[in-house]
Formats: sequence, structure tokens, C-alpha cells
Amino acid sequence: MRRFWQIALPLAGLLVFGLVSRREFQIHRELPPRFPHAKYFFWAATRLDTDPQNRIPHQESKGCNSQENCVTWDLSQRRDTGLLPALLALTAIPVFLIDWPIRSSLGHFGVSELTTFMWSMPILLALWYYIVGRWFDNRRNRKSQHIPKSAPTA
Repeated sequence: MRRFWQIALPLAGLLVFGLVSRREFQIHRELPPRFPHAKYFFWAATRLDTDPQNRIPHQESKGCNSQENCVTWDLSQRRDTGLLPALLALTAIPVFLIDWPIRSSLGHFGVSELTTFMWSMPILLALWYYIVGRWFDNRRNRKSQHIPKSAPTA
């Protein structure tokens, strides 16, 4: 029994998750210094609340004296997430749907959604892609077993 897809798909899913996460952390690190403790972290199009119980005071406009000199950022705006996050989201819709209540329920207890997301998503993604890979391998193995072998001709 061949097990190619049940190994390859989880590894590919974790690799894509890691690449997207790395890019998002780099983008978050490059925020202007007036946002030292941004309340929300954006992982692709997913908004993660880093402080669900508002324990850390967040100042949205630090250093603005007058309205004409202020530049405001609307961090809730949509942005282009790219091909990798879109591919991951499309192929793992059930994982994102399962992770959403996990994040929100732990957020009620004060656990950062970012922390919950970074711990739960790799586990759920690996499990999801393993199940999908197993299904692919089972179908492939079933098809290869049903191919009639030609009898040698004398």
C-alpha cells in the first residue's frame, strides 16, 4: 500500500502555513513605531485579537497633535493576501471553520487568538491534509487493484 499523499500533503500544508506565517510576522514587525502593541495581528485575511480582554492599553494615534498632521491607518481594510494563503484557505476550509470557535472560546478566557491560532492551525492542518491524503491514496490503491492483469500469451 502506497502512502505518498498522506505524507506529502501534510508536509506541503505545514510548509505553506510556515511560509505565510513568516511573511505575516515580517509585515507586522514593519508596522510604524507608533503602533508598538497593535491589538490585531493579520494572518492573511484572518484578523487575530492579541489582547481579547483589553489588558494592554492600545493607543491608535500616538503623537498626533492636530487632525491635519495626523495620518490614520485603517488596519481592518482588506489587502491582497497572495496566492499561497488563498490556496491554503481554499484547500483547508474545514480547518479554518473548526479553528474559529476554538480561537473565540479561548479568547473569552483571555488567551490571545494569535497564540491559539499558531498552536492549533498546524495540528489541524496536518490532520486535515493527512485525512485527504489517505483518501487519495486509498482511491489510487483501489484503482490499481482493479486493473486486470493480462495473461501471458504462449
